[in-house]
Amino acid sequence: MINIKLFYDNNQPAIDFLLDNFAKWQPDSIASAAPDGALAALAGDPAFQAIAAATVRPNMFVATGNMTRESHHSNFLAWLLSPRENHGFGTDILRTLFPIFEHSRAEDIVVLREHVADLFEDEETAEKASGPRGSRPDVLVYDPVARAIAVIEVKFAAKEGDRQLERYFTWATRHFASYHGDARGWEQQLVFLTRRIPEAANCDSTGDSLVVTNLVYETLSKQLAPFAHSGAAGASAVQDYIDFLALHACPLESIHSKGATSLVVEHEPVLRALHRRRHALRREALGALAPDLAALGWVIDAAALATNTTKVRLQYLPADRDSSCWHAECGELEWGMGVFVNGPPALTGELRAASSARRAQWVTRLGQVVSNSDHKKRVLTVKLALPAQQRPFPLTTHTLPMLVDHLRVRLRTQVAEHVQRIRTDRPH
Repeated sequence: MINIKLFYDNNQPAIDFLLDNFAKWQPDSIASAAPDGALAALAGDPAFQAIAAATVRPNMFVATGNMTRESHHSNFLAWLLSPRENHGFGTDILRTLFPIFEHSRAEDIVVLREHVADLFEDEETAEKASGPRGSRPDVLVYDPVARAIAVIEVKFAAKEGDRQLERYFTWATRHFASYHGDARGWEQQLVFLTRRIPEAANCDSTGDSLVVTNLVYETLSKQLAPFAHSGAAGASAVQDYIDFLALHACPLESIHSKGATSLVVEHEPVLRALHRRRHALRREALGALAPDLAALGWVIDAAALATNTTKVRLQYLPADRDSSCWHAECGELEWGMGVFVNGPPALTGELRAASSARRAQWVTRLGQVVSNSDHKKRVLTVKLALPAQQRPFPLTTHTLPMLVDHLRVRLRTQVAEHVQRIRTDRPH
């Protein structure tokens, strides 16, 4: 019989991927056991095996943190599309994504990414473009011999639409293709790469030698998948990119989203049991820090911890050694510590009631540097850099002692430095 603790430890990345992105459960109040054979059934599900395999593969995009902006995706896609690069795909990926280059010779194809903006410096549009980049596309591909031009616009969060694509079409025909004396004779394709397609949008549209394609990252991943197994020099880079999109950039719109959704439905009882195991591990780790928090005057809100280990609510208990001023004013603040979060782990202090003036006074007393003057509550943020890049922290039986020791040092140094300032000193 498979042990649930061991199963969680051995499959933590895949389980956390499912729980964080597709389950969203609160811990069960009644700890019912997983049905017999449920762990084996989950382990044998092809969808789970695919996700587990992706989570354990080394990934250079994750290791370098090098895909945090849309421009990083644009640069990588431009590298894949250029037959002059050393990935070994030639024009195969370009022709898969852009059929208009089916008859182009590799030596005639030009791919621009870093200097696309330069082509737009002198371009005037009837409508003032929004944002610092204006109406500059992310990737430009053209063949002056076959009279074909393609543009990729990469989007993750920002909403852009037909008007932006119309600007690209206007520019391609008037500003660029006219250099070759036949502006309207060029075959053109615009690809709008996005997380999801709005319901009102058509997937593809055509007109006046222009093809507009709305492409989601899930479809892009499926189109790239054969190249990840091609044996070409760049195959592993393509696999890394597909995995990065699926596990980190857009898990809800990825090649694993349908399988993950089915897993949560079909294996809900055992996944709930695994969720309880994760919750117990997190409570154990945070509970081990209780003495260190108590030394600084905090106790963990046990009632809140029972249902939420993502961000722990802390209660401050004034001590005899505190100044009378701190005794009188510490009730203005509420404290929290986020360890198992998607963003930077940190201990934070905030005013219970928003006040710019009072915030400024507390920031000065705590020795904090103001990073966001618009935030009327936050008075202290002490980031708790963790010894792993994965977010949330990959907690298992084996990594728990390391995490506790690491956080203990942070509490005794970084956090204590700020707190001691106000426990004993009067405000200036």
